[in-house]
Amino acid sequence: MSTDDEELSTTDMAESSLSEDVDAVFAIHRRRHLLYCLHLSPTSLTLPEIADQLTLWEHPESSDLDDRDRLRIYMSLYHDHLPALRAADLVEYHQVDDLVEAGPALARIESQLQSQLANELPALLQAEGTHIGHEDA
Repeated sequence: MSTDDEELSTTDMAESSLSEDVDAVFAIHRRRHLLYCLHLSPTSLTLPEIADQLTLWEHPESSDLDDRDRLRIYMSLYHDHLPALRAADLVEYHQVDDLVEAGPALARIESQLQSQLANELPALLQAEGTHIGHEDA
């Protein structure tokens, strides 16, 4: 096997692994939604900001969101979802600042992410709309 074949094989394996990671990520709504937040934001986000947004999206029927909902989602993101997204290089997490930003592999799945977001966007916007006027001042 030539060096070019070895490099191609390594690239193919990396793409195949990323494809499997993407399928696993998109199968779990909370991971997908975290990536939507990063995609829609012009800057990095703190994990509490992401947890706040996911709380709105996940509880559209509740006009009374409390800190327990946000904390539960924050802890789920921190313990269950960030490690998997970091392992796939889709996000980077800076614990000192509690900051989440796009990882190097996120650009490679941009079109898939946009397609998924386009499918879910109406429902997410509707969920947000149910909370307008119910937020704490």
